[in-house]
Amino acid sequence: MRKFSFVLLVLSVLSFVGWTSASQATCVTCSGGHCTFVASGHGSCVEYPWDPDFPCKLSCPNCPTVPCDPGGGGGGCVMFEPGATRAPMASNKAVVTTGLLYQSEARVNAKVFGGRGHSVRVMPGGVFGEMTADGVARAIEGLAPEATGQLALGHGFTNVNNAGIPVSFMTPDGEGFGLLPATSGFGANVQVKVRGMTKLVRALGNISLTNGDLLLVDVSMRGKAYILALKSEVIDDTSGDANARLGVITSSMRDSYRLYPNPYQIPIDECP
Repeated sequence: MRKFSFVLLVLSVLSFVGWTSASQATCVTCSGGHCTFVASGHGSCVEYPWDPDFPCKLSCPNCPTVPCDPGGGGGGCVMFEPGATRAPMASNKAVVTTGLLYQSEARVNAKVFGGRGHSVRVMPGGVFGEMTADGVARAIEGLAPEATGQLALGHGFTNVNNAGIPVSFMTPDGEGFGLLPATSGFGANVQVKVRGMTKLVRALGNISLTNGDLLLVDVSMRGKAYILALKSEVIDDTSGDANARLGVITSSMRDSYRLYPNPYQIPIDECP
């Protein structure tokens, strides 16, 4: 009887250890030039495909013991209100958002978004497999054939966010866009904001996305028209294959960015 009780005790302890390990908050860091999941580090990581000397940028330090500052930047970088409520993030989940920014033309954007007053368009199931620069360009060209061969790729990033904090991308003169990812019952919710030459922030809504949806955003910077393409995927950041899945997402974006004809880098960066 004592031996049986001892076995039950050992199994209970092992079960408790396994449960606490599985439920432990997971963070992100930059390792080897790539965002990766770790037990402690940061709450948000942005990976860039075009700069080997500055491949990642981290936000929300001291994860998971200290809450993040949800301000989303300061000074000229404010896109989301300082002190704004952090977006809801399910336990052990991270939202991985890939973004590609194409320089376009006003007439192309008018056709893609349906004219003045329409700034976002969701293409359900618009991404087959991984998001690639060439695949997104073809999807846009399908909506506006006159854009064929004319879309110049100027910026790309992958944001790994399990803290529900906003991320803003700005040019040196304060124009750009921001996003605030969250988890939902069927995928991700992404709040999107833009700011152009007037320096007025426009909220474009809180858009629900499943893993295969492609979100297109009408962006204007420096008097030029752009199309921002976003894809968000929710990952269980405590699963054994979480880093492998993250590696596939970031590698696909990075490799396709570099293979795209004549990519260039717009002077735009994540706010501190």
